Amino acid sequence: MQFQQPKNILPTGENGVANAPVAILRPIMNVERKAHMKASFYKAFMEAVKGEGQGCLLQYLYYDTKQESWGSNAPPEGSPWDNLVISDNFSTWKQQSAALTHALRGGLADKLPAQICYHAYAPGEQHAIEKNDFLLIDSLQRSGKEITGVLAFDILERYAYQAANQIFQRFNLHSLGYQADILLNGSETILKAKQQLREAREETIDTAAPVIAVFGGLLQNVQQMAGQNGDEETIKQYKKIRELHGENAHLIMTVDTHEDPSVILSNYSYSQDLEAFVLNFLPRAVEAGIIQNKNYNVFANWKMADPHEKSNGGTPRPAAWHQNEKALYLHAECKSDHVIETPEGNIAVQAGKSFISATRTRKGPASDHVEMLNKAGFANVTVYEQPNQAHKVIHAAVRPA
Repeated sequence: MQFQQPKNILPTGENGVANAPVAILRPIMNVERKAHMKASFYKAFMEAVKGEGQGCLLQYLYYDTKQESWGSNAPPEGSPWDNLVISDNFSTWKQQSAALTHALRGGLADKLPAQICYHAYAPGEQHAIEKNDFLLIDSLQRSGKEITGVLAFDILERYAYQAANQIFQRFNLHSLGYQADILLNGSETILKAKQQLREAREETIDTAAPVIAVFGGLLQNVQQMAGQNGDEETIKQYKKIRELHGENAHLIMTVDTHEDPSVILSNYSYSQDLEAFVLNFLPRAVEAGIIQNKNYNVFANWKMADPHEKSNGGTPRPAAWHQNEKALYLHAECKSDHVIETPEGNIAVQAGKSFISATRTRKGPASDHVEMLNKAGFANVTVYEQPNQAHKVIHAAVRPA
């Protein structure tokens, strides 16, 4: 893979002083990787619309779509995830922030090394960064930790830029942002990022312990993103984190431990913002030339399937809650008989009979993750729990600080 040269987006310091903090956008998902992502999306979409394969398009929903690609009644320009995250009925980052506050009050910072390199995995939308990453970095600095730099990775280039920019502006730290599919194809990116941070700091070796912060469902949802069910894929990703970051690595993550299906379903009740996010793979397919219908109207042809609705003797409806997987699926449901024109020919879809699994989010007890982390080689695991609060923080280390 060829990595592009860094693009400075903020001054490196007065008179070019060595080691001055710098925020850099490194859009390293190059032509080869972008072609791979395009081919991967094409394959996943075609399998989904044909009813083949896993058919879950979760990783392709985080995408800045153009308004004209929706046909009509389009959401604001950009990624529908932005509007969903800040909406009153789906602001999970507020619950994550409350859980993180509780963990910090419970001594989380004391478990971390004196010198830290902060890694933000999928930091996402700017409000989440301000409430989660800002809170953690500020608390670490207040507790006397030295943060040598920040590496932010996100599949959406804009999010990677925002994270690097916001953290630089707030804390004046070396902050490097990278567009990368970090779970499935991110190893080379992460290793290159570490090298580039050393170069920015004019160092030859890593002296700081990696602290990997993951707020949200990235690690909880990895099975379906990889086209696999079961815990093996999650354990594999935990092992990958340990192997990439070494024996001094510390992982801090939030988990949603809701287990009551009625509560979970109520948390994912219909809203326009949630529907736009669930359907965002369709305008993306329009932009990619996979859906070739002229003036294709997404909302006229599809809707988010009501997760509460049951089958009534007709065509079986896909279940929203899968108890055996402890996972919630949200589906796109065809609401108008029509033909989708694709490079492989026409595909007929039927109202109320054609469904596409768009998202999957895993729930369940924190003990599941403790067991998987132990199997992956993280021997020291602490769960910070609040009474009557489902969101919890897990700290995992290969060995104590």
